[in-house]
Amino acid sequence: MKKPKNKNTKAYQEWELQQLRKVCLNLWKEVVKFRAGSRCEIPGCEAGPKGLQGHHILDEKLFIALRYDPENGVCACPKNHKLGKESFHKNPIFAYEFLSKMRPASLCYLKEHCHDELIITKEYLVKQIVKLEILKETYKKIQ
Repeated sequence: MKKPKNKNTKAYQEWELQQLRKVCLNLWKEVVKFRAGSRCEIPGCEAGPKGLQGHHILDEKLFIALRYDPENGVCACPKNHKLGKESFHKNPIFAYEFLSKMRPASLCYLKEHCHDELIITKEYLVKQIVKLEILKETYKKIQ
């Protein structure tokens, strides 16, 4: 979408919201990766940091309130994310077992918040960006 010239138009407001969503999603991915120590979170996986992907455990389009929440994220190599038979995209049992064993607190959190409702506004995105930037810096210092 091309940037509209007039800031007082609905088109400009939509463009601005789209830009904030992109920033927020990219920060979410970085936080998920830094929290995992820039490694695939699946036990025994020896994939290096190249190609790591942030995966939404609960679909980001269906569970809007969890879209930018790092608890709803896992860092995975391409095989464990999408490509393998035992991957988050192809096997929900794999995802459930991972959470049950490796991140039970995240599983409880997601169960508790999966029905939360949220309208994504400019104000919400700006606040979430600030939170994610703080988390990112925190995880960077730990590494």
